[in-house]
Amino acid sequence: MTKKIAFLGMGVMGAPMSLNLQKKGYQVTVWNRAAASPHLARVAAAGLSVAPAIATAVQDADYIFSCVSDVPDVKSVLLGEEGVIHDAKPNALIIDFSTIGKPAAQEIAKNPQNKKSPVPRCPHQWRRCWRRKWHLDDYGRRRSPGF
Repeated sequence: MTKKIAFLGMGVMGAPMSLNLQKKGYQVTVWNRAAASPHLARVAAAGLSVAPAIATAVQDADYIFSCVSDVPDVKSVLLGEEGVIHDAKPNALIIDFSTIGKPAAQEIAKNPQNKKSPVPRCPHQWRRCWRRKWHLDDYGRRRSPGF
């Protein structure tokens, strides 16, 4: 069974990463805050499914990747009124590639709203985690997403 991935944030990093996942055979649905983004147009032209809202992108996803610009944007995408935590499947694995720093990532991870799907803990270490096919849970315990 093909794993379903939602990739939120089609910027300079998110667009090529989502295209690489598609090349590896994953079913990728993308979402971007700015519908007029040239990066979003590029992934849409490559055949990736573009969701009109976060809820649509994440509702069936086994893995949810986010890659947005800064701390307020990460909080909005993951925890906001229309954020990931409201529509993600139970036990969906959420991995954030945004460059936000350890303190902000810890604050987001400890948010009491995160009961349904745990928010990831892999800031600034995503290259190492991605190559080794695992991410750090609570900055120490390894969890493999199964890639």
